[in-house]
Amino acid sequence: MELFKQPDAMNLMWYQCKKCEKREKVWNSRPRVTPFSIGCPDCQDLMIHVDWHLDIYAPNHTPQKGDRIFIDLSEEAAEKYYIQFIESSWDDDEYPMSKNFNTPKEALENLMNDWEFGQPTIITFSPKDLDDVLYTEDRFRKALENLDK
Repeated sequence: MELFKQPDAMNLMWYQCKKCEKREKVWNSRPRVTPFSIGCPDCQDLMIHVDWHLDIYAPNHTPQKGDRIFIDLSEEAAEKYYIQFIESSWDDDEYPMSKNFNTPKEALENLMNDWEFGQPTIITFSPKDLDDVLYTEDRFRKALENLDK
């Protein structure tokens, strides 16, 4: 079962901000690894995965409204995210994307060329996200069936 051999697959994990020290438990709804750091929702600094020994394997966890969780970034969601990122970064004072690309379209094409299925993104969960999260037992049953092929 190679799919579930990742140490942080399906885990509840603690992240802590380096600046404001906010601690937050984040669920990885995916059978893949997660980023070591994420943005802090309070101060926008970096939160680091801490206290790894407290990680809990929780494949049947049900997130509550407001919980942040990792999901796979779909191609459509990646394109929307990259467009927003390009718009906000195009003329950024410190790191303007306009210095690296001739047009926003070129920047988008470059970013989309790097997109791969399974890339993680973090969302703040709400019930409307259920279709995006796809953390149902059916998803994992199908994944396991594919491993046997």
